[in-house]
Amino acid sequence: MKKHLKNLIAKGHTRKVVQQLLELTEDRPDTQSYNELILLAHRMTALEQNDRTGQFSTSEYQRESIAINHRLIGLIDDLDLPTQETKETNDNTETLKEQNTSKRYVIAFILLLLGVISSVIIYSKYNGTSGKPKTTDDIEEANPQNSEPSDKVSNKETTVSPFADEQRNQQPKPPLTESITEAEQPPTTAKIKMDRSAIIKGLEKNFQLGITEVTVGQYFLFSKLMDRKFPHAYVDTSNASAPMTHVSWQDAMDFCKYIGGRLPTVTEWEFAAKGGAQSKGYVYSGGNRAEQVAWYIGDDVDRPQRVKQKTANELGLYDMSGNVNEWCLDHSTRNQSYKQRRGGSWKSFHNALKLGRAVQSVHFDFKGEATGFRVAFDSPSE
Repeated sequence: MKKHLKNLIAKGHTRKVVQQLLELTEDRPDTQSYNELILLAHRMTALEQNDRTGQFSTSEYQRESIAINHRLIGLIDDLDLPTQETKETNDNTETLKEQNTSKRYVIAFILLLLGVISSVIIYSKYNGTSGKPKTTDDIEEANPQNSEPSDKVSNKETTVSPFADEQRNQQPKPPLTESITEAEQPPTTAKIKMDRSAIIKGLEKNFQLGITEVTVGQYFLFSKLMDRKFPHAYVDTSNASAPMTHVSWQDAMDFCKYIGGRLPTVTEWEFAAKGGAQSKGYVYSGGNRAEQVAWYIGDDVDRPQRVKQKTANELGLYDMSGNVNEWCLDHSTRNQSYKQRRGGSWKSFHNALKLGRAVQSVHFDFKGEATGFRVAFDSPSE
């Protein structure tokens, strides 16, 4: 099936491929792929709207199209897709649809031909009388279904939610500002999906954590659903799997509340980073070598990296050391306007990544390129 989807992309059917992949991943635990597909769908819609209104040059349009297709092919390679047998079934379905469409064309043509023949016969019989029938053009105007193949139902695709707004935009074009706004509206059925850890026990209350930091793709979708401003000037939306940055403590809290969670307390965060009850006493979260478990200054990177590339810790949590600092719920003991962070970042030296390091507090309005967050969830009653 992967080869089939890649062939569709090569033929220019990128939208169809994204739609099929969204349908395949919607109910899977592979939430990251689903969120990346949602983001790709929005990028495609914005690309076509900007091209239609002259916002992109030809080279810019081609460059963005290539980037979208390249990322989509990467997702196809990463996904566990149905077998060849399933693909053949889908191909057979497509063939049947094409055959049915062809039959409708033939039937419509026959009806049109019969209408023409009937009018000629009647005209020949009553030529020169007041009972002269309508011409062929009149018949087609009175019966528009006979003037062209009536296959409008077959051409109407059941679109996945990210394309619903684009389908509306194929009606008469609205003004430029409305067109762009419409293209950026989120699908009403979109869901923010997040993988959680198993229930973490060992503290006064059990809890769960997101196994990764909140990603760009997840926060982008949240911004659209809640009509919030997204920091496009600072965050590269082409990297949907990178941790979201440039968010204040309150921004992080708002996201957490939206999906039914909260920020972790410092006690919860540190307990989970050490591996909870399964802790093996590592120096960093997940191991004793920083390069194995964390993105930090020793990796010589210039921005946050995709989540889940380094080794997870004992609880299956990724990037608890490095990549981005993570907001915690607690405020500073000296000033309640300052909130605590943990974990270190891609800009940190290895000593700053060690578990049990000194308290790190910044103002709650702070937004930076190395600060993100992850979500905590209260454990359901047992």
